[in-house]
Amino acid sequence: MLQTNLLSMLTSALAALSVACAARPPAAGPPSPEPASGPAEAAESLAERIRKTWNFDDPQQSEQRFRALAEQALARGDPAGALELQTQLARAQGLDQRFAEATATLAGVAAKLEGQPAVVAVRLRLEQGRVLNSSDQPELARPLFLLLRSFEGHTSSVDSVALSADGRRALSGSDDDTLKLWNVETGALVRSFEGHTDSVNSVALSADGRRATGSTFR
Repeated sequence: MLQTNLLSMLTSALAALSVACAARPPAAGPPSPEPASGPAEAAESLAERIRKTWNFDDPQQSEQRFRALAEQALARGDPAGALELQTQLARAQGLDQRFAEATATLAGVAAKLEGQPAVVAVRLRLEQGRVLNSSDQPELARPLFLLLRSFEGHTSSVDSVALSADGRRALSGSDDDTLKLWNVETGALVRSFEGHTDSVNSVALSADGRRATGSTFR
């Protein structure tokens, strides 16, 4: 029951990520690739690039940008990054009401999923669900949102979940008086925060994912 509650909240947070992105100003032009010094920096760079590339007012422009970035990622030997970018390309196609093309793009990602980082699978399931839901097939979309990852650690009900901007960390607050930070890709507990003397009803993460906060209210 605790897992189901946390998963349900996390799924809602993942779906709401598009709203947060839409509130950001669109990028002035297609970004160019930048070298990263390590895996963590590369992941952060890609997540930030995805955020800056989106122009929700012009899906076709966004599609062109993501297609160019995916080709650049392949050229520099980053197939996982290319697959993540292709999921966003499919999302743009879906927002443009071209559901058959979006489905085909995501099928191409699914065919290359084996051996890829878990974040690719998370993005794939999320965008598959979005396309199905937007094309009036909510009954097919729902199973894709129900179980993205299992999280175990809280000993009481989960009241609030926040997702980091790059989708790789989740922060949960519980009636067990703790906050817990999770790795979304693996489901592993990164850190537990103690100190509250009552249920943690609301949690938040800073934009860079380096600060976490929780509050208690009756």
